[in-house]
Amino acid sequence: MALDPKVGPAADGTRQQSATDRTCEKVLDAALACFAELGYGATRIADIHQRSGVSVGSIYHHFGNKEGIAAALHRTCLAEYRDGLLRAMEAAEGAQALVRAGVVWHLDWAAARPQRARFVLNMGREVPLAATAGDDRMAHAAFVRALFSLLAPYVERGAVVSMPPDLYAAQILGPCLELLRLWLADNSPIDPATARDPLAAAVWRALRGTAAASRTP
Repeated sequence: MALDPKVGPAADGTRQQSATDRTCEKVLDAALACFAELGYGATRIADIHQRSGVSVGSIYHHFGNKEGIAAALHRTCLAEYRDGLLRAMEAAEGAQALVRAGVVWHLDWAAARPQRARFVLNMGREVPLAATAGDDRMAHAAFVRALFSLLAPYVERGAVVSMPPDLYAAQILGPCLELLRLWLADNSPIDPATARDPLAAAVWRALRGTAAASRTP
């Protein structure tokens, strides 16, 4: 007899997983707010418990400790950022539009989610995450491969300059980072939205291949 999709072990497992996901999301949202307001060092598990409403026991069960929470939050923020950036670039038509899409997403994501962007940018200085460094490197390597796969057809045609694959992410996203560091620290009067066009144009000039110089990509 087939199980009713609304009852039985499979449905129970789905409901349990959904409840777990909601619990973890509450903890991560609360942790992000606490880290932003109090700083990572001063934040206690009790602060995250109070803001999230999730029991201390459940927090320890799902994350182990504060460093585990920070590591999970870091992975979540970066996954959201990277997935969105790759989707934006996949939707672009032509080499110049693809490069521009990467720059624009980078700036817009940080402007729309400043707490997440600030946490990601400051992570290395604030949080000791040696235990998760291997996973972070693997995720970054996968992102670099996916980014290069979008550029590869244009590299082959000469519309984008050829260089080691690892350098494309740095070339496309690097020029935005210093602006965002200053802006997120309230030390820059330049709104990221106004930087879209000049930064995208500068990145394209750096990446434009000889075949793109004489025609629109």
